[in-house]
Amino acid sequence: MLRTPDAPRPQTDTLAADIARLKKADRTLRSPHAAEQREAGATIAAYADHIQPLSPRNAELEAENATLREALGQGGTVALLPVTR
Repeated sequence: MLRTPDAPRPQTDTLAADIARLKKADRTLRSPHAAEQREAGATIAAYADHIQPLSPRNAELEAENATLREALGQGGTVALLPVTR
């Protein structure tokens, strides 16, 4: 049976070839998605690096605004000072 080239292949060989073909197709389909995820992760990390130093400054500005609003609400005057960093 194995010596004749036209003999039907055993079912396990056919199934193994199908599995290998499907695994390769699956990897081909997953590759672009994985690249998109890596790119999105890098973008998120860049945004986080930019946002992190801004958060404390935003809290400072909110506290300053609250103080200024309170002074204006009490009829006081508010002198604007230059921003120092």
